[in-house]
Amino acid sequence: MAWHTPATIRTWWASAPKNDDVLADLLDVAKDQILAPGNAPRPLPADVDTNPPANFKMAQLLQVRALWGEMKANNPGDGEMGLEGQQIEGRGPRQLGTAIMKVLRPFREEPS
Repeated sequence: MAWHTPATIRTWWASAPKNDDVLADLLDVAKDQILAPGNAPRPLPADVDTNPPANFKMAQLLQVRALWGEMKANNPGDGEMGLEGQQIEGRGPRQLGTAIMKVLRPFREEPS
């Protein structure tokens, strides 16, 4: 079970960007954000690059959708954006949302 690719992400997200290069870039950015210190729980699994946990892959899907939504909001138009049109404005690098953090770090009640 590897990280999402443009082909696998489309099974989960029918309205994903049509441009494979754009989608691959978004997937890479989302993966890097998920694995950043403070986001994914530590220690990371030794095989995280080739066999990420299911919750990491779900977080990647959610983060890709968030990044794409922000790009579309900041670059209105009726066409598909190409690589030259990529821009995320505003607050700087996109932080992982609360819902995504809950996927990465689910609450587990400690036994008493």
